[in-house]
Amino acid sequence: MLNALREWRWFWAHLTVFVAVMVAGFFLGGENKDTPWVGIIWTALVGAHFLTVKAMNVDDDWAEARAYDIRQKTYDHKHIDQIVDSAVDGDPDEDPAAPRRH
Repeated sequence: MLNALREWRWFWAHLTVFVAVMVAGFFLGGENKDTPWVGIIWTALVGAHFLTVKAMNVDDDWAEARAYDIRQKTYDHKHIDQIVDSAVDGDPDEDPAAPRRH
């Protein structure tokens, strides 16, 4: 839990510095036609950073927790149980999600 708080503090520190630099730039340099590009480029960089960090923090515990959350929120419990049962006890070549031909 403390590590998560430290990460958020790090994020807020970066955000505060960025906003301060942007506001100072607007007041000191004025606004021109190139001003939106700073925000667009910054958004792309932050987005790439976010996706990289999320991808690096995926592990088995996260996958189990995410799968549990998805199973709890789904409305199609019978179908999910069918998939889990076939993967554990049934034939691994059979796809329970595949349409049946009679």
